Amino acid sequence: MFGDDPTVGMSFSNEEEAYQFYNAYARKVGFSIRKSHTKRRSDKSLRHKLFVCSKEGQTIVEPTAKDHKSRANRREGCLARVGFTINRGNVWTIQKVILDHTHACASPTKRHMLRSQRKITPAQRVLIDQMNSAGIKPSRVCNFFQEAIGAENVGFTQMDNDNSVNGKRAKYLNGRDAQTLMEELEKKCNEDPSFFSSIQIHETGQVANFFWADGRSILDYAHFGDVVCFDPTFQTNKYDMSFAPILGVNNHKQTIIFGAALLCDETTESFIWFLQTFLKCMSNKHPITIFTNQCKGMCKAIATVLPNTKHRLCIWHIFQNANINLGHIISNHPKFSMALKDCIYEARSVKKLEEKWLAMLKDYDLEGDLWLENLYAIRERWSEVHCHESFCAEITSTQSCESLNNHLKNTFSKKLSLGEFMKEYERSIKRLREKELSEDFKSRQSKPIPFLTNVPILITAANAYTLTMFRDFEVECKKLAYSSCELLDSEGLLKTYRVCEFGSEDGGVVTFNLEDHSVSCSCRNFEYAGFLCSHALKILHENKIYDLQNRYILKRWTNYAKEGSTIACQPMDSMNGLETLPSLYTRVSRKALTIAVKSSACREALLYLEENLNKIEKGSEEIIQKARLNEYKEYS
Repeated sequence: MFGDDPTVGMSFSNEEEAYQFYNAYARKVGFSIRKSHTKRRSDKSLRHKLFVCSKEGQTIVEPTAKDHKSRANRREGCLARVGFTINRGNVWTIQKVILDHTHACASPTKRHMLRSQRKITPAQRVLIDQMNSAGIKPSRVCNFFQEAIGAENVGFTQMDNDNSVNGKRAKYLNGRDAQTLMEELEKKCNEDPSFFSSIQIHETGQVANFFWADGRSILDYAHFGDVVCFDPTFQTNKYDMSFAPILGVNNHKQTIIFGAALLCDETTESFIWFLQTFLKCMSNKHPITIFTNQCKGMCKAIATVLPNTKHRLCIWHIFQNANINLGHIISNHPKFSMALKDCIYEARSVKKLEEKWLAMLKDYDLEGDLWLENLYAIRERWSEVHCHESFCAEITSTQSCESLNNHLKNTFSKKLSLGEFMKEYERSIKRLREKELSEDFKSRQSKPIPFLTNVPILITAANAYTLTMFRDFEVECKKLAYSSCELLDSEGLLKTYRVCEFGSEDGGVVTFNLEDHSVSCSCRNFEYAGFLCSHALKILHENKIYDLQNRYILKRWTNYAKEGSTIACQPMDSMNGLETLPSLYTRVSRKALTIAVKSSACREALLYLEENLNKIEKGSEEIIQKARLNEYKEYS
């Protein structure tokens, strides 16, 4: 039976038997297979499964840096496949067969190299482990098998063996690179007194995880750490340790780096260590919102360490996972991606989201698809209608997330030694900060020209916001020209309106307070993006409020976002109501370092700071001497 051509009606007792049958046929013909689309019943039991040629679908082309080699295109839209129906007794029956391929198949001498034909058997695994324990190199292990039974009969390649060995080998730094790391961290501490680093040592004595952040990153987090993105999916060094930067956006909506880690694995324990270390570095300031991929270990760690932080999923990662899990749908139905996007960005109501989702499942025959079911179960973490409940700095947009990820992919896409990696990281962070400095200069030295030059609300916004933020705010102001408002209710000091664009029934429900002139909109744009929406602006104008109130100018979006103190209040001593001495020391130390970091780019500022520190030092010594004298008198 195995090796026969698949035909409609053939039955198998389980999934493994069905897969091995089709894989045996694939070897005979000369192609590789993979498991694809799955459909389930309402009780989660399997009802349909698709095995396809490995060249099914299309390769998702991502932008790469000019000096990087382009990835090979392994998918060519091949339609060869076998579809199975599965009954309640777990009998697999072939329902559909397509045998023709759109590409040339492998010749008999090369078929053993096909991916689905390669596998290290348990017996081979035992022998390989024994040879590795004896100190035999992986390349010689593979040569041994090839010489003994022939390369075409081994069942795996040199790369398969290397990957299996590396997968089992602990991703810890060896002695030389561990020493390089220590020297690098010591050098950074000497150059930057506020530099922070932490190393987790495995029980074997090897470096397992480490985190670092310089003074500028710590200061940036104090100003812009309300929303962070964490992506541990970059493996950029020869140990395949996960490079895990934690990112944010500044007042120009540019990428900034708050710190980074190299992690030996992606377990909950490693993520908990990372998050706890990060908070320790940042004076225990918790972000309002954190964006990650769908890593289960990370989800558990965030729930443990950051229970009050809103956990959102990066939209960019969701679309990448959709390409992997629904590639056959995307390639056959170009409009599906737009339908999924419409669901994600449905912001009107939870009911509207549900209606769109059910319509999408029906239109593309995806009822029972397990990946979509799991995605919908956690919709509070990705749907815009739910994300508007917390501040997100507009990072929810696909463009923002893709910008963050592409920057890192283009920078850290090679396997680097630890020394090379640290140098590349420094170059990357320097480039980001040079761009930020340039944008700071532009926003400080020039003011935007509003489209209406004599409107108070635009004049105030132009004076306060950065150039980037003013452009976003101006877009909302322009919408006032083609929107209308309707009074829905008036009770006491509160008026309720509906605001819609001309020709549309969708809009926002806005509440205006006649006493304090405060305004709130059902779209929650201010709460989620940090600036007023067109709906709220329309009602302010309707009630003759023509200027932008300070309460609606979020400091983090302004030209003066980095001015002023950023040190939060510290715990109090329950005995006397005063701030505890250790927390006071931590706060003052951090404040002094913050001022030094701010002044680091200006010689005059540093000299001014040094002059005044000398005066402060003299005054502090006098106070200490008096305190000691008083203690001596009391003791005597």
